[in-house]
Amino acid sequence: MVNTKAFSLLELIFAIVIIGIISTVAVPKLLDTKDNAQAAIVQKDISTIISSVRAYYMVNDKLDNFDEALTLNPSTWNIENTTATYEDDNNSCVTVNIKNKKLDLIINDENDGDVCKKIIASGISSAEYDL
Repeated sequence: MVNTKAFSLLELIFAIVIIGIISTVAVPKLLDTKDNAQAAIVQKDISTIISSVRAYYMVNDKLDNFDEALTLNPSTWNIENTTATYEDDNNSCVTVNIKNKKLDLIINDENDGDVCKKIIASGISSAEYDL
């Protein structure tokens, strides 16, 4: 009689149950990570926009286009001359606009996209900056 080693059916069922329990906890956390990362990117972009535009304007005393002062990721931001907009779920979430020697940061509180909710929850709010 040959003695072979193998898993019993009960051991396999326990392993499947444990994997199922772990996946019910881990999968939602993993899916939420992408939104957190995107919100962090947009927050850093906002601070970069503000500091770069103010520095450029201080040196040149004018700004006709965002592309003169900085480079933004076109897959994240829609740029039209002196307006940069971030959209979440095809709705405007963050708008940065330059007019009358002022930089306006407008956060759309009504957008219910996941990334926008995280941006608002982080404490970023609409503001106006002198150039």
